[in-house]
Amino acid sequence: MTFKTWVSDRAGNPIPDLLVCANDEINGESFTRSTDGGGYADVAMLSSCKVGDRVTFSVIDPQLRFKGDVQGDALVITVDDKVLKVVLDPFV
Repeated sequence: MTFKTWVSDRAGNPIPDLLVCANDEINGESFTRSTDGGGYADVAMLSSCKVGDRVTFSVIDPQLRFKGDVQGDALVITVDDKVLKVVLDPFV
């Protein structure tokens, strides 16, 4: 399955160049993508990840423009893809 992720600021503007990571808590595998100019990143959970495995999902800005987002143990791998919309606040 794939986490089809779109990241924006509060005004709805897409945020490019963020790291989006999904980590399978059962087997420890991590899959990372960066957001494109439209704020999109498709993170595919491949390999030995199984339906029902719990996932820690995070969005990080290496340029420190925006605060990150971590969803620990909040997501479960399913057969179907998941669409996630993440809104980040800027560092003040």
